[in-house]
Amino acid sequence: MRHGSFGSGTFRKIFLSYTAILLIPIIVFSTLNVQRNIMEERQRLHEKHTSDANRIGAVVDNKLNELKNLGKVLNGELWVQKMMQNTNVYDGEFDLLKMLEIRRNFENSINSLNVLSFGMIIFPEKGRIFSSWGIYSEDNFFSDIAVFDDETQKMIHNTILEQQYFKVMPPATMKLWGNSKRVIPIFQSLEVVNHPRAVLVLFIDSAYFSDYMRRFGSIESKDILITTHGAPIYRQTRAGADGEPESLRSYELFVPSKESDLQYKMSYFDNSVIGIGNLFSSLLAIMISVAIGALSAFVLAKFTYRPLGALLSKLSAAIRYDDDKSSLVSGSEYNYIEKSFDRLLHENEKLQRSMQDYENAAKSNLFLRLLKGYFTDDQQMNSLKKFGIGYTDEMHYSTLLISFHAIRDVSDFDRIRKIELMGLSNKSPK
Repeated sequence: MRHGSFGSGTFRKIFLSYTAILLIPIIVFSTLNVQRNIMEERQRLHEKHTSDANRIGAVVDNKLNELKNLGKVLNGELWVQKMMQNTNVYDGEFDLLKMLEIRRNFENSINSLNVLSFGMIIFPEKGRIFSSWGIYSEDNFFSDIAVFDDETQKMIHNTILEQQYFKVMPPATMKLWGNSKRVIPIFQSLEVVNHPRAVLVLFIDSAYFSDYMRRFGSIESKDILITTHGAPIYRQTRAGADGEPESLRSYELFVPSKESDLQYKMSYFDNSVIGIGNLFSSLLAIMISVAIGALSAFVLAKFTYRPLGALLSKLSAAIRYDDDKSSLVSGSEYNYIEKSFDRLLHENEKLQRSMQDYENAAKSNLFLRLLKGYFTDDQQMNSLKKFGIGYTDEMHYSTLLISFHAIRDVSDFDRIRKIELMGLSNKSPK
């Protein structure tokens, strides 16, 4: 009877042991591999988001650099140098045609930047403002053309009195020719002195800037916030970000501007876990590894159980009792082998006792034949040698029959020895 099937308790234990030995490293390795993939995915996304954040910062910085270059170009214009002088000597040079040309060039420069609502050059000492619409006094310009609230107008007046290399101010609401606009003022002194005589003021239109950021900004970031000295000047939230699950975490990246004091803050979704969850190939590899591990455990269990099964087959072939056969089925194979060896030892002991009894009977029969003088065959001679009696045909023998009932003290070996010697002295020929 061969017990190599999965129904065997011992086989199941061996199989489960090999399964645990093989699957535990697989599970540990798979867990470490998933963890490594998560870290790699997170690192990859972080590098991607960092690159995207730097790109957004570069996009805004490039536009700011264009605005800054406009100030450098105007600073080198001769007509600007002449207008900032505290004299009327050069007023005759600016006739109607010359002013129309200057205004047209200035307007083209403003429009070419694609984000400006308008621009102007303020001459603080003269109290005059140059724009693409003409030259106005400060009071007339801020009351009729570009109307700001008192606080913003005061801020503009105070800012132009000091040296400003390139300063971006918080957004402000104004009315330009009666139309309400949201603008971001930028101040750039056209003279490197404490109290410049000419200041370029550019007004970024928030609508134009938002359109610019939508075209060249990020499509991956959750939120973009641009601030100056802690005050926000622009914010963009990705469409559909409000519909993202609340459990999805996000993190922020900060990029300082290289052209101004602006600070760019970008928020990104930390969706690395979702990316790992969608790695079907990794999960498939884990499932295949588990299946191969279980199959290997089964093969090793079969190979390990084979010698035990062969031994059980030989032992079960020698079973002669139904109760022993039932114990093979119901009990453990090792218990059955132990019982089988115990039975074999018991039977061997019984056989040895039987052999001893047979030998004693044969010895008694030999002595009886000797007593009767039977030396008819060679087998009798072999039997004598077997029992330690070296008798040959050249020797004589005598038979001595001692009745121990006549000897009261059977422990007196000297008397028994004397009786034996007496028998030997009276030996008869064979």
